[in-house]
Amino acid sequence: GAPGAAGADGEGFTGGSYDAGSGVVTFTSDDGLGFVTGDLRGADGADGATGAPGAPGAAGADGEGFTGGSYNASTGVVTFTSDDGLGFVTGDLRGADGADGAPGATGPAGDPATDDQTLSLTGSELAISGGNSVNLSSLSDHDWYEVGGTSAPDAITDNIFTQGNVAIGKTTITNARALDVEGNIEINDYLYMNGKNTLRATDDNWLRINWSNDYALGTFINGNVRMYDGLVVNERGGNSDMRVEGDTDTYLLFTDASADEVGIGTNTPDAKLDVEGGTVRFSDYGSNTVSGTPTTLLGIEADGDIVEVNTMKSSKIFYPPSIEVDVATTGTGRTIDLHAEYISQYGTPDVRSAGAPAAIPTYANTELYYYVTYFDDTVFANVSVSATGIMTYDVIAAPTDYNTLINVVFVVK
Repeated sequence: GAPGAAGADGEGFTGGSYDAGSGVVTFTSDDGLGFVTGDLRGADGADGATGAPGAPGAAGADGEGFTGGSYNASTGVVTFTSDDGLGFVTGDLRGADGADGAPGATGPAGDPATDDQTLSLTGSELAISGGNSVNLSSLSDHDWYEVGGTSAPDAITDNIFTQGNVAIGKTTITNARALDVEGNIEINDYLYMNGKNTLRATDDNWLRINWSNDYALGTFINGNVRMYDGLVVNERGGNSDMRVEGDTDTYLLFTDASADEVGIGTNTPDAKLDVEGGTVRFSDYGSNTVSGTPTTLLGIEADGDIVEVNTMKSSKIFYPPSIEVDVATTGTGRTIDLHAEYISQYGTPDVRSAGAPAAIPTYANTELYYYVTYFDDTVFANVSVSATGIMTYDVIAAPTDYNTLINVVFVVK
């Protein structure tokens, strides 16, 4: 008959593995029969014979450690050096000083006939009797001497001098100066020149020149003098005049201390301020408001004295020109520009004298004060005037005689 169907795959071991490090065999299966053995390795065999030596390896890196040392005989200290940071310095390694040895035997006595010799100095020649001599001239060169002699100073308190020039703080001397100092000099009191008290620096913050008046003619300065603070002349309040000379004017400015007067162009002023040989000019005036209230005009007499001419009060007051005011009808709040009327008539007068300017000088409306000194109160009421000269008024009735007055005054500020 026909072949039967193939049977199902059988089950059993499917593989295994060996671990050389442990000698264990692991069996795997698909029917649950897999297992793991123990160590199946046999015991180690005996060691074989030793093989031939291998070739030498490369030289290793230099090691680190102490690299040297030194000994200081004067301190007894040893210093060790190293390249690995282990170097160190010892303390004093010297032992204590040993005890002094016993004194040696006394030598034989000298021979008075030959050992007692005499030193002598002749000039710069030092000699020993029966022996040699040495010339000391090379040792006698000294630049400083005791005052009053030619010997070298031998005490810290000696007064000394030198016949050469002296440099301090430098190695050269400029223009054969007797003393040439490079650096600061501290002087705590007097500085004398030619035996005279020239400068004095004191603790009260003053530098005094010619303090003792040793220079009878005073102090002469040949050059510019610049001052960054105040200048006081004749501080003592004595009879000491002061003079400033110009290019051609010997007495451009002169103060007479005895008379307490100042002269310009003169050394004999006759007043508190006396100006001679020229004019006095005031260039900065006329454009600015004057502070205060000037009351006097000044004039110059023939001898040059300045005198009061007259009072300024009346010269500052003037009446504006006459104008016509219409009062034929009543009305309120009427105005007249008093300043404009004044400018109109003064600016274009109908007639003028020969050679007179075409216009009369006038003031601006802000340069004047305006006053109404009188008005007819049967005709006018509520009269006022502004700071610029605008007069406001009411006409309450016509004048009975066809004529009435308002008086207006201008005053220069």
